[in-house]
Amino acid sequence: LYMIWHIYTIRTFHKANSLHPLVKLLSASITLAFLAVISSLIHNSIYARNGMGLAALHGFYEILSTASTLIFMVLLILISKGWTISFTYISGKKMIATGIVVFLLGYFGLFLWDNIGRDPASTLYFYESVPGVCIVILRGITLIGFLCFLYASYQSEPLAHKKNFYLTFGLIYFLWFLTLPVIVIVAMTLAPWVRAKIVTCLMLSANALAFMVMGFFFSPYTMPKYFQVKPLQSKESILLGSGGTYGTHNLSDFKDDGL
Repeated sequence: LYMIWHIYTIRTFHKANSLHPLVKLLSASITLAFLAVISSLIHNSIYARNGMGLAALHGFYEILSTASTLIFMVLLILISKGWTISFTYISGKKMIATGIVVFLLGYFGLFLWDNIGRDPASTLYFYESVPGVCIVILRGITLIGFLCFLYASYQSEPLAHKKNFYLTFGLIYFLWFLTLPVIVIVAMTLAPWVRAKIVTCLMLSANALAFMVMGFFFSPYTMPKYFQVKPLQSKESILLGSGGTYGTHNLSDFKDDGL
């Protein structure tokens, strides 16, 4: 049902030539997450029959999940910096790009450890490895940056309804950032033979809820209240109503204005 709603949202904005770049990022993240789940389902179905599964599909799942998570975190950082909410530019583009590279290196190390370096007989959970611990620490650093950027955007915003948006958005995705360390702690208390199943369910549930909330923020009914989007015409303009300062924006609208 959520996928149908999201497709409707994209179609509505696309027909009016006002598809926001942030919506495109969310769509990319959701698509990759969906393909990752499909890959995992196929792998697990084969594993249930032959006890081996397809290692390539499992690796594909990890790569797609990583890409989806990184794109979603970039989306959160862009919103926390107030892009197309309070500002029409993004400061610190180099810092964001550096963060993405560091995360990619961390996830690549975790992928190598999980698929090549780990002893098959080991019951060690992958977030208990050195690359896994580094990723948890990086998520914590990203959370601190997210909150700092959000506070700066909140202080710079003169409109009350947008200030309320920053507060609501910040609280929800502050909790989302905390899900990884919480799940890692829970995983340490679980028996090895149920750990993977429970952790996967918790991670997928947290991410699905995060996607659904973001889909609400980006819906045709809500987005024009907070984000600068091109006004829709005819029926769509009636649907969206008015609000905000409108204009078209592209991902290339980054402006490096310091950190």
